[in-house]
Amino acid sequence: MTATRDQDGNWIVISHGSVLAGPFATSSEAWRWIDRHSGEVTSKSEDTAEWSWNKRVHGE
Repeated sequence: MTATRDQDGNWIVISHGSVLAGPFATSSEAWRWIDRHSGEVTSKSEDTAEWSWNKRVHGE
């Protein structure tokens, strides 16, 4: 997956020539979408929230 601009100047997410998401106003919004959909943690607070949720739901 990668972020690129479309013909209107908006940011879109593409993979193998297909548009997966967008349009986004900024490249950071597009890359954030990629991070979330590829399993990447986007911030320490999100990592902590994910850990807390898993602990509560799965008793880990």
